[in-house]
Amino acid sequence: MKKLATLALLLLMTVAVQAADLPDTPAAKAFASWLESYNTHDLEARKTFLKTNSSMTAEQIDRYAPMDIQMRDSEGKLEVVSIESSADYKIEVVARHVTTGAEISVSMEVAEKAPHKIGRMGLRPV
Repeated sequence: MKKLATLALLLLMTVAVQAADLPDTPAAKAFASWLESYNTHDLEARKTFLKTNSSMTAEQIDRYAPMDIQMRDSEGKLEVVSIESSADYKIEVVARHVTTGAEISVSMEVAEKAPHKIGRMGLRPV
């Protein structure tokens, strides 16, 4: 019975990930990189990611990177639940914290010119 429950859970997890496949756009690629950086849970790597991939100032990075780590500590990793809207340079995704189950909406806009740095980003509870 336990094996059957585990198999059912793995199947549901696979379906959820497949349902939330990200499109092949600059915004979606930036979001995927942001999500990977968030889930890695390494402060210095997070600062490096933000410096390289966003338009944030050093002061903003020093303020927000530790907040990301703190949120990751208390809420857990994020997994994509659904894509609410997607365009080449803008995406809105609903994601779930795996530890608490809390869902958030993540909106992101990237620059139109390569390397498509993150320009605007917002997170809000769902």
